[in-house]
Amino acid sequence: VKNSNNEIYETIQFSQDVNEQVLKDRVRSAKIEAINQSMASIEFTVDGDIVEANENFLNIMGYTMNEIKGKNHKIFCDREYVLSADYQKFWEELRRKQSKAGVFKRKDKNGNDVWLEANYNPILDEDGKLMGVVKFAINITDRYIVGENNKKVILETKEISKEATQEYIDSLVYLKNNSSSVN
Repeated sequence: VKNSNNEIYETIQFSQDVNEQVLKDRVRSAKIEAINQSMASIEFTVDGDIVEANENFLNIMGYTMNEIKGKNHKIFCDREYVLSADYQKFWEELRRKQSKAGVFKRKDKNGNDVWLEANYNPILDEDGKLMGVVKFAINITDRYIVGENNKKVILETKEISKEATQEYIDSLVYLKNNSSSVN
């Protein structure tokens, strides 16, 4: 504070205890780091353009960040799906701030199928305005393929069992109908 001669005659100190905020920021950073270590994540604009992806996502999909930054989510999808009403609805619902969760078929850089168990979540600012979308995912391709193969084996086994059962019944009927002629 200065007097009328513009000389400093008193100082006032303002301080704030920031320990609690620093601790909250550290916890938040630790949570983000834990997610980045265990899950694939990618961030999109509200129009589906790629903003950022973590190393897990890039490794699963076979891309580098430079190859995908600014490109659209569509690069990870079948052309038929991208042209479908379901795909349009998917992004419309995200733009309406609706989260999406499930198992999603995507394409890696080489065109191979990748099955992701994922959550797409709207990113909102402090006023609730949509800023973008973030996806957290786990690669379940191996489990999915095993599950699909198991389904095929089960269906094949059921069909074989059904055929064998019918043959057995037919044999019993034949034997029953022809057993009187043997005696």
